Amino acid sequence: MVKYKILQWNIGSYPYVSQDNFEDELNKFAKDGWEIKNIKTAERRSIFNTNSTIIVFMEKNEED
Repeated sequence: MVKYKILQWNIGSYPYVSQDNFEDELNKFAKDGWEIKNIKTAERRSIFNTNSTIIVFMEKNEED
C-alpha cells in the first residue's frame, strides 16, 4: 500500500521556520521511510512583507 503525505512550511511569517528546523523535520520523515516526490514553493508579496510557503509531497510504500 502506498501512503501519501503533504507537508507545508511558512517561511517569513509567524510561525517562522528556520532552515535548520525544516531540514530536521524532513530528516525525521526520511528515517521513517518517507520519500520526497516533489517540492513546490509559493510566494505572496504585500506592501509590508513577503511570505514564502514550501510544500513537500512525500510517499511511503508499506506492505499489507
